[in-house]
Amino acid sequence: FQGLFDAGIVVVATSNTAPTDLYKGKLQRDRFLPFIDLLAEKLDVLELDGEFDYRRESLRAMRLYHTPISPESDSALDYAFEQLTAGAHAMEDEISVQGRKVTVPVSARGVARFTFEELCNRPLAAADYLAIAKKFNTLILSGIPYLDPSRRNEAQRFTLLMDSLYEHNVNLVCSANVAPDEIFPDGDGSAPFQRAVSRLLEMQGDEYLALPHISEDDDG
Repeated sequence: FQGLFDAGIVVVATSNTAPTDLYKGKLQRDRFLPFIDLLAEKLDVLELDGEFDYRRESLRAMRLYHTPISPESDSALDYAFEQLTAGAHAMEDEISVQGRKVTVPVSARGVARFTFEELCNRPLAAADYLAIAKKFNTLILSGIPYLDPSRRNEAQRFTLLMDSLYEHNVNLVCSANVAPDEIFPDGDGSAPFQRAVSRLLEMQGDEYLALPHISEDDDG
C-alpha cells in the first residue's frame, strides 16, 4: 500500500471491518499496527451503515414472480442475479449439513441460484433448506411447476423450502408455470401447501422485503 500511495494511485477499498479493528485479537498484531496507521493517514474512512439498502431497493423495483416459464422469464432471472450481485463473478458453493455436502450450483454476494429440480426433485431434507436459508439472503429459483398429486414429494419439499426461506426473511425471485395460488391443487391435505402459497405471496410485499435476513450468525 505504501508503494501505491507513493505512486499517487487512488485507492478505493471496502471492508466489513473498520481499519482500527483489523486483525484485532490476532497473533503479533503489533506488527500490523503501522499498516493501520498508514490507512488512517492516507485514506478517508466512510461508514456505509445508513438505512438505505440498495439491494432492497433493487428488489422492490423488479418483478419477483415470473409466469409462465419462458425464455423471457429466464432472461429476467439472469437480470435479477446480475443486479443483486452487482455483476460479481458467480461460483459454485458447498454447505455442510450434518456431515453431508449440499451443492449450491450458482452463488455470489449472498445470492444463490437454483432450479426447482435441483432443490425439490432431489431427496433434500428440512435441514438442507434451513442451511441454505441461513447462508443466503436471496434465492433465485427457476422452473416451479404445477404440483399435481403425482408430485406430492416435490410439493412437500417445496413447502419445507418455503418455510425455511420465510422464517429467515430470505428474498425470493422465481419463475413458475402457473400463478402462486395455482401451484397446488385444492383438496385433502392441502393446508400446508396453502400456507406455502400465502407465504409466497407475502414475500413479494414491501413489508417482507424490509425485514433483515436472519443468518447463521443470528441463529447462533
